[in-house]
Amino acid sequence: MSRRMWKGTSCGLIRYYGTVIRKGEACMITRKQFIAAILSTTTSCLLSACTGGTMSTKKQEAREEAAQQAAAEENGAEGNTGEAVDLTGSTLVVATTYGPYTQILEYFAIPILAEQEAVLQVVEYKSADEANSAVKSGKADACFCQQLNELNAYNLENSKGLSYVGGVYYRPYGAFSTKHDTLHEIAQDETIVIPSGAVGKGRALLLLNQEGIIKLNNPNKLDSTTFDIAENPLSVQFREVEASELARQLDDADYVILDPNATSSITEESSTDEGATDEGAAEESTTDEGASTESDVANANVLQPRISDAIVIEASDGVAATQYASVMATTPNLKDDARIAALMELLHSNEFSLFMQDTYGQELIPTA
Repeated sequence: MSRRMWKGTSCGLIRYYGTVIRKGEACMITRKQFIAAILSTTTSCLLSACTGGTMSTKKQEAREEAAQQAAAEENGAEGNTGEAVDLTGSTLVVATTYGPYTQILEYFAIPILAEQEAVLQVVEYKSADEANSAVKSGKADACFCQQLNELNAYNLENSKGLSYVGGVYYRPYGAFSTKHDTLHEIAQDETIVIPSGAVGKGRALLLLNQEGIIKLNNPNKLDSTTFDIAENPLSVQFREVEASELARQLDDADYVILDPNATSSITEESSTDEGATDEGAAEESTTDEGASTESDVANANVLQPRISDAIVIEASDGVAATQYASVMATTPNLKDDARIAALMELLHSNEFSLFMQDTYGQELIPTA
């Protein structure tokens, strides 16, 4: 199989030689080869593929240190004489949906599990409901296709629901400004533009509560509104704007809080690229699919902010990062399955953090 560039990421990742399990195919690439490929990509191919310029020395050193630590952990594991789960010959089928869910398993987990002669088969479905149904019917062992809040909603609507296994990553909201370097430069009575949708509005207010700009009655309430503000010492004003219009406010507003993925309709690149869709942003969209409006044409020339440009983002241990994290789920009787536990261990490893940083930057942040 020939190499191809990874689509829809902030910093392209090479698809390594070998075959990848995707609806029945097989993969054979060792864990050590994968680590070596990551380092090789970091120092050569990846640099030339990125559009954001050369990487800083500090970032380079951080990646090398993480890779060395991962290799050290591997060597330690090889020398461990304790009991270990033998996954040789085992097969785990995971149902996913399009985008990072499939990408992460296909490009990260499959090659590493192959080192243990274990097969991870990724079956991609058109929707989370279809993927969930595949798990409930026994066609798949687990699913990686939705955020925790979406899983909770699914379980409320369906009997014999699925069990939460663990979070994998989240897409952070951030505060942006073309006038200030920090959110704490905000002055008395200044205005902050926030999303008008329930999800975006709640996350924006939770972010401001996190930074101490306001104090909410309940700092864990996901659907907070301005009526839930208990303290606002600077008398900050709020202006609510549709998600598709948020980026247009950056030139004039003091601060704008948004999720760059939710405003993908105004990116310079096509929104059909892999990874461009935000699983939780459907609520924010107000334009019919395929419709073309004067606003769309005007927005086409608006520069789309990236999360790396944010002056502050949601903390990884915050309630929003937890509830809106993309998670692994399975049936109650497979919740403690050794194969799923081994996969989750990989997705919470230092190697995974390195992979996510190199592939997505701050666009997707590991939960562990």
